[in-house]
Amino acid sequence: MSEATRIADLLHHVLEGEPWHADNLTTLLEGITAKEAATHHAAGTHTIVELVLHMTGWADEVRSRLEGGLAGTPPQGDWPDPGDVTPARWTAACEALVSTHRRLIATVRSLSAEALARPVRDERGDGAGATGYQTANGIIHHSVYHAGQIAMVKKAVTSSA
Repeated sequence: MSEATRIADLLHHVLEGEPWHADNLTTLLEGITAKEAATHHAAGTHTIVELVLHMTGWADEVRSRLEGGLAGTPPQGDWPDPGDVTPARWTAACEALVSTHRRLIATVRSLSAEALARPVRDERGDGAGATGYQTANGIIHHSVYHAGQIAMVKKAVTSSA
């Protein structure tokens, strides 16, 4: 099995497989209402929908970098404003998270050993020199970190409902 396949498999487990650490993202998001997704459980913290939009943007940004795009911030920003979180917008946000991660997984799976070893294109100075391998692994860490936040926020907002 290639290294790219191993990384893609880890991403799949985080999204919708059976990760050893806890529930996958799709399981975590099940049953959360739009109102719960938009609820700030404590001052200065992110809502679930903010976390989902953030994760979606960065998964797509990493996919772009791995496909040869110039590194930057996601077009919608680091922490996009979710606006009015209606049930339809919440469903769309969850669907976008899944579809974006699936596209990322497909991109990672297609990478050659040379692409993993090569630095991504980054002219900003911060992160310059990060290889495809480091970038692909970094988004796994990013996703698991924010999945843990979602789990905690979910527990807080659903237990107080």
